[in-house]
Amino acid sequence: NYLLQGEKCEEEEFWTKYKEFMMDFYLLKAEMEYRCKQYEQSESSFKYLESKVESIELKTQIICRKINLLSQNDMDFESIVLSRVELNKMKVKIPEKIGIPYILYHHLILSQKLNRFKVENIPSLQAMTDKTVVAISDIIGHSTAPAYFVDKNLLYLFVNKLIRYTLDHGIGPNTPYALATYGLILCGSFDNHKLGHEFGKLSLGLIQNDGRHKDSAKILMIFGAMINHWVNHADTCIQYLEDAYEKGLVLGDYIFSSYSLNGISYLLFSKGDHLSDVRDKCRKYVSMVDRIQYGASSNAILLISKMCDQLIEKVTFEYKDEEFNEDEDLQKFLEGDDVVPYHWYFISKLQLYYLFEKFDEANKMAIEARKLVENSLGFIQVVDQYFYDSLNLCALYSTLNPIQKMKCKARIIKNLWKLKKWASSCPSNHDHKYSLVKAEFNRIRNRSKKNTVWLYDAGISSAKENGYQQNLALAYELKAKYFFKGNMKESGVDYMQKAIEAYKTWGANEKVDHLEMKLSRELNDDLA
Repeated sequence: NYLLQGEKCEEEEFWTKYKEFMMDFYLLKAEMEYRCKQYEQSESSFKYLESKVESIELKTQIICRKINLLSQNDMDFESIVLSRVELNKMKVKIPEKIGIPYILYHHLILSQKLNRFKVENIPSLQAMTDKTVVAISDIIGHSTAPAYFVDKNLLYLFVNKLIRYTLDHGIGPNTPYALATYGLILCGSFDNHKLGHEFGKLSLGLIQNDGRHKDSAKILMIFGAMINHWVNHADTCIQYLEDAYEKGLVLGDYIFSSYSLNGISYLLFSKGDHLSDVRDKCRKYVSMVDRIQYGASSNAILLISKMCDQLIEKVTFEYKDEEFNEDEDLQKFLEGDDVVPYHWYFISKLQLYYLFEKFDEANKMAIEARKLVENSLGFIQVVDQYFYDSLNLCALYSTLNPIQKMKCKARIIKNLWKLKKWASSCPSNHDHKYSLVKAEFNRIRNRSKKNTVWLYDAGISSAKENGYQQNLALAYELKAKYFFKGNMKESGVDYMQKAIEAYKTWGANEKVDHLEMKLSRELNDDLA
C-alpha cells in the first residue's frame, strides 16, 4: 500500500523538488517487486527510473542495484553478464575468456606498481574525483562478489583494476572493499599471508571512522572469514564476523550479513567447539538467514548442522531429512551457482568418512573436493580439506599397488608443502595439522619411531595448547593406532582411552562408540 500510494507522486514537480527521495522510492519499489517475483513490473520500474535520471552517478546506482538483486537471487552469472554490458558502454573491455597468463601479467604489473608505492601510504592518497572512474569502480565493486562464484580469474581482474584505479586516481568509495579483496587474493591464491593481512587491516582502517560505510559488512566478513585466520587464531575471527552480520542488517547488505553467519558456523566447527553448541548455533543462524531471505548461506550452514547431527546422534553418512536432502539439494546448488556449499558438502563427507575409517569412500569425496577447491578461496575449509585428504591418503597407502603408491606419495608431499607454509604463517591454527600429517607420512615410509612419535606429540601439544579439541582427539587416536601397529599394546590402549575421552569432550558420541568398539576388539584379541 505504501508503494502504491507513492506512485501517485509521479508529477514532475515531485521529481524537481524531491529528486533524491523519488530516486530512493523507485529503487525500493523495483527491488520489492523483484523480491516478490514480479519481474516485469520490476523491470518497468527500473526503466521508468532510468528515464528520469541523467547524471552518471544516479545511472550507476541503478545498475549496481540490479547487479545486487541478481546476485541475491543466486543469479551470479546473469549479474556478471549485466556488468560486462554496462562496463563495455563505458569503454572498459573485459575479455570473455581470462586465462592464467593474462592474470599473472596483470598481477606482475600491479606488484611492480605497489613496489614503487608503500602500502601504508595508500590512506594518504587524495580523494577520487573523476566521476567516470568512480562509476566504473562502483560497477566493478558490486560485481566482485558474483565474480567470486562465477570465475576466479575475473575476480582477480576486477580487483586488480580497482587497486590500480586507486593508485592512479585516488581513494574512492570502493577502495576499502578492493583492498580487502586484494588481501583475500594474496592470502588465498598467492600464500602471501603477511601482505594480505596488511591489506586487510588497511581496509579496516579506512572504514573505522565511517560507521555507515556502504561496504562495512563486506570488509568485516572478508577479513574475519578469509584473511585473519591465515595469521591469527580462529577465535579472533568471530568478532569480526558478528560485527559483519550486524552491519549488514543495518545497511541492507543481506548477502554479506548471511555470509558472515556462514563463516562463523564453520569456524566454530573447525576450531573444535562442543558439537552441541555448534549445532544449536547453526540452527539459530539458519533461522536468522531465512528471515532475511537469502538461501545460499542457509544451505551452507545446514551442511555443518547435519555433520554435527551425524557425529552426535547417529552416523548414516547421508544428509537426508526435512531440512536438507542431498539427493535433491546438491543439484540445486549447481543450478543456482551455489558453488561454496557444494564444495563444503564434499569436505564434510571427506571428514565424516575418514573419522569412521571408511577410507575408500573418503577418497571419492576428496577427489571431488580437489576439483572444487577454488570455490572456497580464502576459507579455512581449504586447510581442513588438505589436512583430511592427506591423512586419508596415508590410511589408504598400504592397500595400493606400486604405481598408486608413487602417486599417493607425490600428492602427500604436495599437500605437506602447503600445510607447512600455512603452519609457518599461523602456527596456532595449522601447526598441529602439519605435524600430524608429517607423522602419518613417516609411518607409511617406516621412518624412525623416535621421530614419528615426536611428531605425534608435537601435534598433540599444539592442538591442546590452541584449543582444537577434535584434532587433539584425532591426534591421540592416530598415535594409539601407531602403537597398536607397532605391537605396543599397552601404550596403544592408553592413547586410545585418551582419544575416547577427548572425543567425549568434543561431544562426538558416535565417534566415542566407534572407538570403544574398536578398543574392545583390540582387548578381546589379546585375551584370545
